[in-house]
Amino acid sequence: MREERPIRVIDCDVHFKPVAAEAVTEHLPEPWRSRRNLHRALTKAPVYNPYTGAMRLDAKPAEGPTGSDPVLAGRQLFVEAGVDLAINIPVGEHFCPLLDPDLNAAYSAAVNEWQAATWLGAFNRHGRYRGSISVAVNNVPAAVREVERWAGDPRFVQVLVPHHAGAPYGSPQFDPLWEAACRAGLPVALHSNVGAETYHTPVGVLQRYPEYNGIGHPLFVAHHLVSLLTSGAFERFPALRFVFVEAGFSIYAPLVSRLDRNWEKLGGEVPHLRARPSSQLRDHVRFSSQPVDEPEAFADLARIWAWGDAEHLLLFSSDYPHWDFDDPSRAISPRFGDALRQRVMRDNARDLYGFPARRPADEYDA
Repeated sequence: MREERPIRVIDCDVHFKPVAAEAVTEHLPEPWRSRRNLHRALTKAPVYNPYTGAMRLDAKPAEGPTGSDPVLAGRQLFVEAGVDLAINIPVGEHFCPLLDPDLNAAYSAAVNEWQAATWLGAFNRHGRYRGSISVAVNNVPAAVREVERWAGDPRFVQVLVPHHAGAPYGSPQFDPLWEAACRAGLPVALHSNVGAETYHTPVGVLQRYPEYNGIGHPLFVAHHLVSLLTSGAFERFPALRFVFVEAGFSIYAPLVSRLDRNWEKLGGEVPHLRARPSSQLRDHVRFSSQPVDEPEAFADLARIWAWGDAEHLLLFSSDYPHWDFDDPSRAISPRFGDALRQRVMRDNARDLYGFPARRPADEYDA
């Protein structure tokens, strides 16, 4: 029997890429596979990133793009950072909402097959990786079929949707997808996607990377969070759980508090909500930690995390291999105390995803 090790750190947001675009497009069915002009459009989204391509310079392998080398990624995640389990969220150029719903569905399915064959298959002999089911939200029937296709595979632990969906996620057209996720017992993870059309905001288009990275992500999440809370989505689907990934955490406590005040005065406008919106968070909503805010006074962060119920709502994430990677040894300060750190680094993810308390020892432990 293999020796077992306790699981101490669960990373809920890492991003792996294929060595080449063909590693994904070879999984496309016809007629999409033969339409080579489409492949170039799929893998070259018009986005503006910092000079590093928004990636860690030391995570670039000798061959292939950053995040494509399982040996380098394993060393940096499991040895240097001390991560025990990591959830792959396959975002990138392919995650853009495509104009053709059928192509979007076909490409999402190809991404899932690529994950299953590589990072959840050949690269996962140690069993430390989990995956996310990528779906086309502009083709809900196909998205439902994709969830049902992979729902019985324990390597896939959540359904992945982009922020740019054409409508807020409390809208009824998405209900069949949430119902499918609930039937499968899977949470839904929302991660920002990229591409020129995804930079729109209520006041116009974001023009610079600091705008997108600094306020774009939390602004997109705020819209969907408020929509889900006020539309009654969590009332319609009591088993629905949403994870908001890579948008920070600290701004949401004030937002939901304001929503509570509005509900007290305007509850007649949303008669389907039987309780204040904040009361739904613990049962239905989680946030990933990265990027952790860094005010000059630690006490300010501690107060806002206490207000936001980080003890129950926050999951650790590193965002590997991006430039603003959060190392687990430093991201969640020891000043928070062992009890809170343990819940954020491990226990909240175990509760949500049903992960075990221990894992088999492997070559990285040596």
